[in-house]
Amino acid sequence: MTDSIICTLFENDYHAGFGALVNSLVKAGFSGTFVAGYRGTLPDWIHERLTGNPNEFSVDTVSVHLEQLETDVHFTLYKPNYLLKLAERFPEAKRLYYFDPDIIVKTRWSYFESWVNSGVALCEDVSSPLLETDPTRQLWREDFPKMESRAKDPVYVNGGFIGIKVEDLSFLRLWKEVQDKIIPKLGTVDFSAGDRSDPYFIFDQDLLNITKELTDIPLIITDKSQMDFPDGGFIMSHAIGQPKPWQKNFLADLVLKGHRPSKTDKIYFQHTYRPLDVYSKHSLSRRLKLANLSAARLLSRVIAS
Repeated sequence: MTDSIICTLFENDYHAGFGALVNSLVKAGFSGTFVAGYRGTLPDWIHERLTGNPNEFSVDTVSVHLEQLETDVHFTLYKPNYLLKLAERFPEAKRLYYFDPDIIVKTRWSYFESWVNSGVALCEDVSSPLLETDPTRQLWREDFPKMESRAKDPVYVNGGFIGIKVEDLSFLRLWKEVQDKIIPKLGTVDFSAGDRSDPYFIFDQDLLNITKELTDIPLIITDKSQMDFPDGGFIMSHAIGQPKPWQKNFLADLVLKGHRPSKTDKIYFQHTYRPLDVYSKHSLSRRLKLANLSAARLLSRVIAS
């Protein structure tokens, strides 16, 4: 069994991403504990698995622990809190990882374990770079004067993934301190409001990037292609933005908006039925989704030719 603990946070229909993430971890060779904090009710496909224990089930070498959370904090701002709680809950763990439930793991799990040996594992965001002298960074310095007048580098990291060994947990505590200082100023978290002129426009990522500037712990950051921003990486595939792959009408998006199915969409559906069937066995819903995706991919090739 691995010394690593993996976690995610999900609610509403994001259970569909959670299931595909678990499947990708099984394929990657992860062996150990996966903890999923959730809000709301669980779907039928999960209830079908909870036959002996109402909060736990096994998938090959992965032990999945489900934890219903009572917090009112937006999940995107709860990540360092949850990781720190898990560090206390699993004192034997040597490494902790958080993945957003819209991520698919593409490479072998041993790569992730090696990644954190030298520092905190992070991935560059699609919107990176944010220049060392960008005005946004100056707005951050008004709240965090300990930040240097010039950033360490122009890299702006994504908030959907972090890997950390227990010796570096002070990074999580610093991240939580940064959030605790700014969250009271944010009001209602609304990702559709504002723009980059707001100092904390992308709430969780901005605060993580401030932590990146304040910490002395080494950071091991991979480039944006490793979340498939753009296609071509080998580590992860991250379905950023809205709608998510499980929410899309691919044909309508192509015909009405000119949006072609992405590589991430294809990768997601490849991980929806084995070993966990995210749409329940013999589900018409999954077959319709796959037919919709296949038709859109075929039509997009016809249009391109």
